[in-house]
Amino acid sequence: MHNKIDCQDERFSPKTNHIDSSECQLCEVRACGMCSELDTATLNDLRKITRSRDYKAGELIFSDDAPLQSYAAIKSGIVKLSKILPDGRQQTLGLGFPPDFIGRTYKDKNTYFVSAITNVTVCTFPRDLFNEYLKATPSLEHRLFELTLNELDAARDWMLMLGRMSAIEKVATLLLSFADRLYKSNSLQGIPCDETHFELPLTRSEISDFLGLTIETVSRQFSLLKKKGLIGITQQRFIEILDKEGLSLLAGQLKET
Repeated sequence: MHNKIDCQDERFSPKTNHIDSSECQLCEVRACGMCSELDTATLNDLRKITRSRDYKAGELIFSDDAPLQSYAAIKSGIVKLSKILPDGRQQTLGLGFPPDFIGRTYKDKNTYFVSAITNVTVCTFPRDLFNEYLKATPSLEHRLFELTLNELDAARDWMLMLGRMSAIEKVATLLLSFADRLYKSNSLQGIPCDETHFELPLTRSEISDFLGLTIETVSRQFSLLKKKGLIGITQQRFIEILDKEGLSLLAGQLKET
């Protein structure tokens, strides 16, 4: 599946770098991430245990059921969260965008695979030191709690989609979600972007895993959405939303008037 990477002991990693104070202050995603509630002095304290690390597309960041020795916050790029079933099938659980936090605090092991879909840069924090810092910093603990609840809300919405929506509703919802999250993520990082034009970060196979559909069904829904004039498709991965209101109606996000 992925080449296994030893990312647990960052002291010996040539891809791990110290972060200076100016880098934290100028971080594009800080305003919406877990550091958003920290003042300059507190942020500087956290920086002392923080390292920056780069991953290339396809590289593994965390392994499922492996000892959890560090956490990460996404600075740039997109990651995929997944599980491998006993029979070898892969289930995509979700995607991570800047400034999402990766890792389950106060837990001994990872609970899923985390891999880079695009080139990714993350801030990493040693588990034990970060947990101690979290307990001593109520503002950080509160912000991380808020982000966790947001993630829980998103997971519940996703359960509703998987359980109740038709195939075409699932694909329409997925496209709208990608467009929204990519736009917000790119805007945070100062990357020129358009809410209606984007590159899909997942292959058709990964989308089928994500939605619980076959690859053939996913392809048919894309073709149908294109035929209805709701989207344009270029080179299979580049999407243009031609009729956002129509796509939202189809996804059940708007009511007909």
